[in-house]
Amino acid sequence: TGLGVEILLVRERTGKWFLPAGHADPGETLQRAAVRETKEETGLGVEITGASQIIVTHAEYSALHLVMEARAVAGSIKTVADKESQGAAWRPLSEVRKGLAEEAKTAIAGRHSQDGGDGTVYRKPWEIGPMIEHYVKAKREGQVIPISRGK
Repeated sequence: TGLGVEILLVRERTGKWFLPAGHADPGETLQRAAVRETKEETGLGVEITGASQIIVTHAEYSALHLVMEARAVAGSIKTVADKESQGAAWRPLSEVRKGLAEEAKTAIAGRHSQDGGDGTVYRKPWEIGPMIEHYVKAKREGQVIPISRGK
């Protein structure tokens, strides 16, 4: 992609991979929720540096997904399972996109997806794929909204 981006993925308790995600607690900003959820699920303290927004609506629910760009500033990546996740990993953007494309081809062909071609199985690939593609487009076009730390 030429963007030099890595994606932080969480291996959920089901064994499937997804982006760090969750809900904001009452009174919590989206930025603080993203930092908290990332720490809980990956072991990493992050600083949010940007955001790209998309809205995803499904038959069973409607949700606002805010994809945030961040950099790790503390902690170490989780390698031991706990109640939040089995672990986490940084993956090159190109690898994640390729795996998601393989899962999509498998689904279109009517076969049950076992993995994205590299042993990785994503949770809700129809959701994570568009989120990542929207982010790539925003990044290429300089449309990731910068978020700076308040002093």
